[in-house]
Amino acid sequence: MGNLFLENQSVAITGSLENLTREQAVLKLREVGANPVNSVNKKTDLLVVGTRPGWKRKQAQELEIPMLGEDEFLTLLGADKTLRIPGL
Repeated sequence: MGNLFLENQSVAITGSLENLTREQAVLKLREVGANPVNSVNKKTDLLVVGTRPGWKRKQAQELEIPMLGEDEFLTLLGADKTLRIPGL
């Protein structure tokens, strides 16, 4: 089942997520039709920013790429941020 906002969008993640492992986040992105990417460049559509973000955040700022925090990302995915989501 797709997510109209994320479908066909290139999405990168930086920093640590508190409610999902990186692997779970990537799987969830694929489930909703997004294209998870490892780097930030002019083709990146969105950056998810966790705690202790790295260089990707600065690159996204320079390229004016939209950024979401983990809470907003989980809301966008339709998940309850207060729950740990097993087996995504």
